[in-house]
Amino acid sequence: MSDVLSREETALLALARAALTGAAAEGVSADTDWEGLCALAEKHAVLPLLCPVLQGLAPERLWKPAAEKCTAQFYRLAVMSRYYTALLAEAGVKTVVLKGAGAARYYPVPEHRKSGDIDLLLADPGQMEQACRVLESDGAAALSEQHANHHRAFRSPEGIELEVHSTLTEDFDDGRVNALCASLRDELGRSAEVREVLPGLALPVPDAAGQAVSLLLHMLQHFLRAGFGLKLLCDWAAFWNALPPGTDMARYERFVDEAGVRGFADMAGGVCVRYLGLRPEQLTITRSFEADTVCTFLREVFDAEEFGRSSSRRMVMVRRGLAGYVREFHHQMHLNFPRAGRCPLLWPALWCATLWRFLRNNRTVRGTTTGAVLKEARRRSRLMEPLALFQNQKDVGESR
Repeated sequence: MSDVLSREETALLALARAALTGAAAEGVSADTDWEGLCALAEKHAVLPLLCPVLQGLAPERLWKPAAEKCTAQFYRLAVMSRYYTALLAEAGVKTVVLKGAGAARYYPVPEHRKSGDIDLLLADPGQMEQACRVLESDGAAALSEQHANHHRAFRSPEGIELEVHSTLTEDFDDGRVNALCASLRDELGRSAEVREVLPGLALPVPDAAGQAVSLLLHMLQHFLRAGFGLKLLCDWAAFWNALPPGTDMARYERFVDEAGVRGFADMAGGVCVRYLGLRPEQLTITRSFEADTVCTFLREVFDAEEFGRSSSRRMVMVRRGLAGYVREFHHQMHLNFPRAGRCPLLWPALWCATLWRFLRNNRTVRGTTTGAVLKEARRRSRLMEPLALFQNQKDVGESR
């Protein structure tokens, strides 16, 4: 692994493990390039997490401002999450807090999980328009550009970004998996619990099984698009380590098998066990991977930085072969034109419009070439096959 990760990347994993587990940071040299390491941690949105273990190692100027800012933002978002969930509840709109304070409560120091907005999931997606009216009447402004079909984005009078989700994730290119996600959303809405995330501050959050699926799908969606960095793996390790023994996770186990994402869950879990201190007895890992595959996955995580922002060429992963590109292109058409795409007669025109938009955005928005985007997609897509994404787990077992 030393030939795959840089010295700073290896040290960052050791420090993150120490911060998540309370153990001593092993293998971190006194002559570490602290400027470079803290800059790398900031790119992965985990610098505040490291502040307890950086004390006495790195100069305070490199990490203390980030930790103070993160703490202030955490309390601000937690209080505003309570405000908006209560506001919507008074109007008869039940919501569940995704990520944010709900995920931070699993961390040793919740205030050190960095978050930039508030994500609320509607228990009933049919109430989206009602929820929007309630927020707008309270002064929240809908953003002029909405970049996803599965949520509406707003900015509060205080400048806080708020996303109201009708589904847990954007649709995948597999109708069966999307149906499972819709069913899960309904279950999550019914089983959500009002839990204390801070002394005196309670929020509606997913139960344990719902939280596990929510975090996994969040990772998976970013993985299949531009990618994700170390913070989401820290979320995964913190969640499982904080889970009380004997917690009923049957709904999570059933979902990962039925959706064909067991390989992805096993990879994320295995990496967290090895590098971030996740206790292996806390979760079920059914398979291991070749060392080269693990290295490729970890390299992908570090190259992506936070949500794939390291490069404009990072856009999507595709399945193998020409059919994989065609399938992804058709899927993008449906994402770009969710209503018109329901009519097959319009598909030829929508394909042309999707192609034109793709070519234009590569040049004017991403500042790159279509060839570079496709080359990066092909390179990153090497992980699709070993992870057996969206494949029936019985078929995967028989093929091994």
